[in-house]
Amino acid sequence: MRKNKLTLIVVAVLMLTVIASALQLLSNRKAQVVPEGDLLQTLAPSKADYLKHPTKKIKGPCIVLFIASWCPHCHEILTDLKGVNLPIWIVLYHDRAPLTDKQKQVAQGIFRDVPLSLSPKWHVKSIPSLFIMNSRGEVDSKFDGSFRKKGQKKFKESLRKVQNE
Repeated sequence: MRKNKLTLIVVAVLMLTVIASALQLLSNRKAQVVPEGDLLQTLAPSKADYLKHPTKKIKGPCIVLFIASWCPHCHEILTDLKGVNLPIWIVLYHDRAPLTDKQKQVAQGIFRDVPLSLSPKWHVKSIPSLFIMNSRGEVDSKFDGSFRKKGQKKFKESLRKVQNE
């Protein structure tokens, strides 16, 4: 009887380990999903709180950056993006803080106090999230969180590719 209980416990622990591993793999795979379709249509310039130049439609190539005013990584990324030669569209989640000069210097347009319902369409899991959009309005590359240390090379390659389209 004791052997049966011990066997059941061992099998249960092994099953839980396998399930946990499978869920972790699935979670990692979902985080790398690049959204499809014309996501730029979900951002209407008429709803922007700030526009550097009047426009009726957002077109690629461009960068769409999801940030928050309280996020230190987001402030660092804004500094890094100053020299990028692509239009940058900033999306601030549930953020009513006044727009900063740094944001205005970098961005073509800023959408403030955007509802979280936009997240599933863009597959935003964390902030900052940065999307490099190609000339067809499709996501070329996506960078989650603080990509500045690990993904800097891939980021620069993706920028060059989109700029040279």
